[in-house]
Amino acid sequence: MPLLTRDMPIPVLRDLLGRVCGDLIARLEAGEQPWVVAPSSSRPEGDHWHSFPELFIQLAGRSRFQTPQGELSVASGSCLLMSPLLAHQEQVDRKAGAFANLVIWLTGRRLTYHLALPIEKDPNCPGVMRPDFIEDDTLVTAVACLAGLARTREADATSRGFFLAICGMIRATLLAAPTPGIEGSDRVRLARGIIDYRLGSTQFSLDALAEWVGCHPDHLTRIFRRETGETLVAYIQRQRLERARALMVDSRLRVRDVARLVGFADPAYFCRVWRRRYGSSPRGARSAKAVKTEPVNRERPDDR
Repeated sequence: MPLLTRDMPIPVLRDLLGRVCGDLIARLEAGEQPWVVAPSSSRPEGDHWHSFPELFIQLAGRSRFQTPQGELSVASGSCLLMSPLLAHQEQVDRKAGAFANLVIWLTGRRLTYHLALPIEKDPNCPGVMRPDFIEDDTLVTAVACLAGLARTREADATSRGFFLAICGMIRATLLAAPTPGIEGSDRVRLARGIIDYRLGSTQFSLDALAEWVGCHPDHLTRIFRRETGETLVAYIQRQRLERARALMVDSRLRVRDVARLVGFADPAYFCRVWRRRYGSSPRGARSAKAVKTEPVNRERPDDR
């Protein structure tokens, strides 16, 4: 295993994810069950939850997750599939030694993943160190498999088949992906990865984004617009509204839930911004079923 640091080059991180998926495939084919599925939740609760399943792969140490249904523990070499809408807080088990995990989620045709290590100001809390994403049409099938695995709680041939398919598609997508840097500079890619992961935080700001990326906000704004043709502010708002449209298909989520999930602290302001862009209210869009199907996450600035 390579040295796990917050500054790992993206090619090294991608190679690590590919090798981890290969190891999981071998173990699944040997009949092992290296995963646990968290309990399901019918409605969003608490302050931290996702509208999509999230896969934690423990590389070293142990994670402890607090949920309304109790505590879940994930040891090195194991995986946890966090169910949609289940509130959770993750902590590092410092008694279990060095800590590291990979966190994966699939939305639409996008694979997003990151390395998580303890953050300096709070060693009990794992933090996002190196977010990256890859887009490919074949990942739509992997999304369906991940959702199927989240619904299948028993370790049977069906669940093993889902997990094998997910790992195989992730590994194939990584092998076929363009070399990092072709799609843009490392800082712009890192900014887009952080935006993807932190989009639901109401405390998300250009200053915070620039600090995470490691450059001045004005410089980041300039290079982002030069490489993408879009301002950072416009990109962030477009991402928020597009993902809000996707979330409206879930009848378990109220409009104010959707607003929080995409980073709007004030549901009334969210509705005004929505109307300016789409010409109708969010409720009207839900009634007309004029939505797509791409999930999103809600995150606070310093933890998961």
